[in-house]
Amino acid sequence: MIKEIALDPCLFAQWPHHLALRDAFGVEKGRVISAFPKKWRGYVREEVNRLEASGQLGSVKANSLRTWLEAPVGTSDSRIAASKAVYDGDKAWHLNAEDVWQSFDAILSSKEIETPNAILADEDQEYRRDSKFSAETQRTIQRKRESMVDSIWPLLRDSKVVKLVEPHFNPKESRFKIVLKAMLDRLHSEGSPIRKFELHIRHPEDKNERDLPKFTTADLNRLSPILRTGWSLHFHLWTRGREQMHPRYLLTDRGGIQIDHGWDEGKLDSETTPIMLLSKSRWEQEMQRYKLGSADFEINPKTDLIVVE
Repeated sequence: MIKEIALDPCLFAQWPHHLALRDAFGVEKGRVISAFPKKWRGYVREEVNRLEASGQLGSVKANSLRTWLEAPVGTSDSRIAASKAVYDGDKAWHLNAEDVWQSFDAILSSKEIETPNAILADEDQEYRRDSKFSAETQRTIQRKRESMVDSIWPLLRDSKVVKLVEPHFNPKESRFKIVLKAMLDRLHSEGSPIRKFELHIRHPEDKNERDLPKFTTADLNRLSPILRTGWSLHFHLWTRGREQMHPRYLLTDRGGIQIDHGWDEGKLDSETTPIMLLSKSRWEQEMQRYKLGSADFEINPKTDLIVVE
């Protein structure tokens, strides 16, 4: 659901194209820039410096470009994603992109590239309307673990903070456990640095709620076999405050996703669920809701924070 686009750093350093593209990227917009190579920002800076030194770019515009390249203070940069694609520093950027074109959803360059996902930049910025550049912020997926993990992976893979919000989570029901296990397995197989995974669920003894899932702390601890050494699950058991827990989310330090039917598998292969990216403001709001001191839900940190290792 989140497109990873290889963007020619020399193209992005050109002021008209920078204006056309600088607000087009972000997790919430369904497309991110692939950090290809890893020092992609450095490549853009070098080109900005060259254009400024040659008089092709004014200092005010050059400084604006440099400012854009700085990661937002105190947060992860949701506009750029890490890339594992191999880069040969002795070859031009567009030739490198052509070699590993399958690593990207699209490649945007001012140089001709002979790959199915290439977009040739033009002076009128018509490339912004190319179907390969267009992005979606919502879709309908199968209620199967593979579809769920595949849909959220572009967000999950670069995240350092992960909060899974599932009010109906019940550790005794396999439909929840198998989805959680699939997420953890993917993190492990891809070499993710994440070791702490938060789950925010309804307290099974909330007197203000009905039809609560029935489980105990012992049932939560029985999930430990799905963890790797050094990993932990942090369960937050929330009770109703001025709000009722209902929407289901994946919240990370880079952005958020909402899923309608929840983080559990459906009973039938035909079952589907809408899934959508959260706007930046909505993501920020939900991140505040699911932290200690929340104004919307209540939690006793001494008794309602359960760590499973």
